Amino acid sequence: MRILLLNKFTSPDPAPTARLLAELGTGLQARGWEVFSRSAGGSYRQGTGSGGFKRWMREGWAHGRLFVAGCLAPRPDVIFCLSDPPGLVFTASLISRIRRIPLAHWVMDVYPQIAAALGEVSPKSPPYRWLDKAVQLGLRRCELIGCLDEDMADALQLKTDPRLHLCPPWPPSTITAASIVSQPIVSQSPSSFTWLYSGNLGRAHDVETLLQTQHQLEAAGLEADLVFQGRGPQIPWAKHRAAELGLRRCRWLDYAPDEQLVSSLLRADVLVATQKVETQGLLWPSKLAVLKHLNRPILWIGPTEGGIARMLQKNHPGAGLFAPGDCQGVTDWLRNQMSGGSVPAAVVSCPEWHGKLASIQTLAVDDWHQRLVQLVRSPRIIS
Repeated sequence: MRILLLNKFTSPDPAPTARLLAELGTGLQARGWEVFSRSAGGSYRQGTGSGGFKRWMREGWAHGRLFVAGCLAPRPDVIFCLSDPPGLVFTASLISRIRRIPLAHWVMDVYPQIAAALGEVSPKSPPYRWLDKAVQLGLRRCELIGCLDEDMADALQLKTDPRLHLCPPWPPSTITAASIVSQPIVSQSPSSFTWLYSGNLGRAHDVETLLQTQHQLEAAGLEADLVFQGRGPQIPWAKHRAAELGLRRCRWLDYAPDEQLVSSLLRADVLVATQKVETQGLLWPSKLAVLKHLNRPILWIGPTEGGIARMLQKNHPGAGLFAPGDCQGVTDWLRNQMSGGSVPAAVVSCPEWHGKLASIQTLAVDDWHQRLVQLVRSPRIIS
């Protein structure tokens, strides 16, 4: 069987979606599939640049490249697309209809709702209405739809839809024993406490609560370092805000190389993930795919009643769960962590842990494989 994978970025680009798609493709190849991947080019870590008309032009160009590539690719048995560029499911549905091939879609971000939630577009504007209509048309064409959690399925009104497949991101396959013993990125002195935000600092993530909490910790004379490891569109604003608050123990690092990512995470005392409440169900912070499997305290600042909070409550009883703006609650929780110490990194580097991560990916790819085989083999009226 043949499958065509469509996404704005594909391997070897370091985009989380490119990694997921590459690992899915590798897993399907191991199960007998012939896999073709097509991308729109560009680089995830170069960012999106300016917004407005130029942004729409770039995304339109990406759709055009993917449409042509999808039409010219060797004929597959099924088309599989993600969500980037926004509205990709519509473009993939056109290819699906033209080539009379079934379509599967794994939703990473819910467009255009997430753009409206972040104030980038008005729900009453023509671009929003056009994109929303296009996405709805694309979803109707899909015969299999993956969502990252129940909140996303609810946002798309798919919770009772037989096409729904719940599949959160799995940890990167680059996590190996070698990556744990490599030289760490975050150097930590014995007398300091480090809480770390690692990854892309996009507009959907709450930053103000982190900076205000660090301000309170420093005002109390506590030796705590807030470290941002990565890039993202909010980094310039966050640096400016940190300077306004007079923060002295706020550090800024570039992305950690893949082979050193886990080492850098394990050198921190607390690992941080954030999400603005208004984006609940519209995305899933990809960094949690790794953080939730490390033996480190997790600080979650985001919706406290959503699927992510429920997952952390169940699997990480000691996690700190706080709504954005609850700086005092976060400060008190961090002070408690500082007085209690942290878990030794050696606990995480056991062979059983690596086997667990590998089995998570294997099971997820198995699920996709079985559902895609069923999709290809199911009788249908081609239209």
